[in-house]
Amino acid sequence: MELEVRGFLVYDEESLMVLGLLRLRGFVHRDIRFKVSVHCEHSNQASIKLLENLGADSANPVADLTLPMIASIRKAVKIPLDIFTDTPATSGSINRIYETPEIIRVASPVYLKVESIANPKHNHHPNQSEIVERVRQAKAVTEMIERYYPESKPSHNRNLLAIPK
Repeated sequence: MELEVRGFLVYDEESLMVLGLLRLRGFVHRDIRFKVSVHCEHSNQASIKLLENLGADSANPVADLTLPMIASIRKAVKIPLDIFTDTPATSGSINRIYETPEIIRVASPVYLKVESIANPKHNHHPNQSEIVERVRQAKAVTEMIERYYPESKPSHNRNLLAIPK
């Protein structure tokens, strides 16, 4: 039986190093992707560059970085960044929906994340109102992009948002 696993969310540098070496040496398929979690708390270009060198295919810096800080990370790395457009109250209540077009300009290629930090309760399944709210937030992000940066477009690569150069 083959499993269609395409990637793993990685929570520490040591695991990333081992997984990156296993992929490099052919023990892990070269198409498997390693995404570094926001919970690793990386916040600058040197630490994100380290993740890239260890084998990260994308990295999620802490959610409260300024646009210049995000731009400095982009200049240092080639891998996509995962940036939250908003976070729930349990994670600081950050709302960057109105900054989304500028985030795309300074951070592309970027994955935009809508309130997806894990709920503190394990195995939490969102209820109907939480689902409706996430859809509403995703729609608000999409509308901001369409209105203020319509020339940006999602790529065909796993919904990665890319900007044509």
